[in-house]
Amino acid sequence: MTVDTRERFLRALAERLPAERVDELYLFPAIRQGGTESAVVYLAEALARSGHRVVVFNECGEPGEYGEVEYAPWQDLPRRALADRPHVVVSVRHWEALGRMRLAPLQLFWSLDAYDQAPLTNLARHAARAEIDLFEVGSEWQAATFVEHHRIPAGQ
Repeated sequence: MTVDTRERFLRALAERLPAERVDELYLFPAIRQGGTESAVVYLAEALARSGHRVVVFNECGEPGEYGEVEYAPWQDLPRRALADRPHVVVSVRHWEALGRMRLAPLQLFWSLDAYDQAPLTNLARHAARAEIDLFEVGSEWQAATFVEHHRIPAGQ
């Protein structure tokens, strides 16, 4: 993740919810490993170092705490969100579950994928994404294509 992308992501988060109110942040990255997933790890570690409790739900072979970040099976997300009441849930690449249910007061979808990639199928259906409060993408081009092809309101 570039410094610019990380700063925009954290700035957008701070505009929606003051940092002093965020004690816990859940990140829900994609199952496969790659550049986006590595960015999730770097962001999770940075947030944990700054004092936030961070849980990353993914297809982890060895759940547990690594450094200051907890890693847990993605299947546990709904149960844990109900029990732990996180302030923020961020879904990475796979948005469908987050679009259908409220897991936290602030729900973000973070995508570094191009608008026409398979994980983004049906994103244009507003009802399917109704519970997503904020969309974060990696570039101005990507933002423009999300507005055009998925009818995401500019600035959301």
